[in-house]
This record gives sequence, structure tokens and C-alpha cells, in this order.
Amino acid sequence: MTRYSILLLPFFALGLTACGAERTNTDDTGWEETDTDTDTDSDTDSDTDTDTDTDTDADYFEPVAIGLEYTGGWDPVTDELTSYFFDGYEYGNYVLGILADTEFFSLSGDDQVGHYCEIVFEFDWAPSSFKSYGPGNPDGANPWATPGDQALTWGEYEGTLTYLYATDDTLAVCENLDPATWTDGSPYATFDQMHYGVAFGALSPYLEDLFGEDTMAEAEDSLFTSYTAINHPADGGGLEFFGYDWVYSFLFAWDDTTHEVEVDADDYLVYTPHYDGGAGGYVRSGAYWYEDFPNLDLTAMADQ
Repeated sequence: MTRYSILLLPFFALGLTACGAERTNTDDTGWEETDTDTDTDSDTDSDTDTDTDTDTDADYFEPVAIGLEYTGGWDPVTDELTSYFFDGYEYGNYVLGILADTEFFSLSGDDQVGHYCEIVFEFDWAPSSFKSYGPGNPDGANPWATPGDQALTWGEYEGTLTYLYATDDTLAVCENLDPATWTDGSPYATFDQMHYGVAFGALSPYLEDLFGEDTMAEAEDSLFTSYTAINHPADGGGLEFFGYDWVYSFLFAWDDTTHEVEVDADDYLVYTPHYDGGAGGYVRSGAYWYEDFPNLDLTAMADQ
């Protein structure tokens, strides 16, 4: 059973799995260049010059999908996402954005290093009422292309993500994008001020199968779904903004009055039951689904 140490900022590792095994990417972001230059000189001089062309293709990071993970406080009594406290210090509401390349999804652990970029955002939120869904076709390449049943959620929150920084461990990756495609060779401008929403609800059937018996025995009452909403192009034009069950979350104990996060004698977080949305605490999340860029309009991520 995995135990969780307190995180002062969302530098946490990637989720339980990188993505569902059925996930496929249909975009072709790779490219090749073939050198067709040939020397056709027929001189009979005795020059022994050698062509020493050393041009090489730039080795850019090429992200193809994004995962989003909320971390912060949640108080269902006041219907608020709140700051939380640890050791007397206050921390706000954050969302960790993970940009991944194609190879990321066939790798695990340390092998994924160099194949993802982590960006920390601050979440400026307001209460909302957007609808959330499970996948209409869980086995499809894009299960949410046709949404399934509407989910019963405990609270919905919608607003704007403000770019803060890339995590130290992935900074070099984040700033090694093709400048012909990405402003300043980084993803910051594309996703800064993006439209984002999160809704909480009972652990969905799509996510239930992720966890083993030990985890469910110890933390089942603390596990729930963070339905994640971002802008999607609508079939008839414009944009859609629905929540989908892309993200699992754990609820951890805090003092209900001070919002000080509780830890045990070994400084590990303490699971607390969510009582079907009636109890608050410190929320930690993990993205199971990373949305493919071909499903998005990257020029419209901030549109409201």
C-alpha cells in the first residue's frame, strides 16, 4: 500500500498510471529529413576535398497530450476550494499540468524522464454548474467522443489557470519545444489563462479498476473522481465545456477549523472518508487520462 507524504507544492510524481492501456494517439508529430545532395563533379583534378556537412535536426520535445491534476483544499460545507496549511504555512489551490510525448505512454517510472513536462498553475475559481460525464465508449481510442451517462457530482468549480512555473526537474524539457510551433519554444503561452473546471463525485466505474485490493481496503472511502473540464471544439461550431472522469483523487484529513493538514508519526498523510461528498479535507489527484491535442483547439484554450 502506498502512503503519501505531505507536499508543500504540487511537485508530486505522475499518477498511478500514465494513461489507460486503450489510449492511442492518432496524430503524426514525427518527421524525417532525407539528405538528397549528391556530388556530381566530373573534374579530373586531384582535389581531395571531402563534403563535411554536419547539419543535424533539432531534437525538440514534442508533446501530444495533456493531463491535469488538482491539489488543494476542499470544504463542501461552504462549497469552496480553499487554501490549506502545513506546519503553519498557507498554500493555495494549484493544478499540475503534465504534457507528454508519444513515448511517455509506453514507458514507466524513471524511463519516462525526458518525455514529459510539468507546469504548475494557480486556480482562480468560482462556483459553477457544468455537466460531467463518464465515457460513452470506454474501449474506444477517445472514449468521451460520445459522452455516456451524466454523473452526479458533489460540487463544480470553474475558472482560469494562471501559469506559475515549470518544475525544476522538467524545466529543460518544457523549454525545448519547436519555436516554429510554440511561442518562445515553450508551452507557457498556450496554456496560461486556460479555461478549466473541476467537479467532485463518487469514484466512477471507469476508474474503479485502477486500484488493487490493498488500496481499496485502506482507502476506498477516501477515493473519488475529479471530473475535469477544458475547452473542446463543438461539432456545430464554438466550444463545449463538460467534465470527464479523467482524474482520480484522494481525500486526506485536516483540522476542520484551521485547515491544517494532518500527518501521522512518520509524516505521512492520513486518509479520511469523503462520506459521499459531505466531508472536506486536503485533495491530491492523479491523471489517468491525458487528452490528445488533436481533440483540442490549442488556440482556444483560454476562451470563455
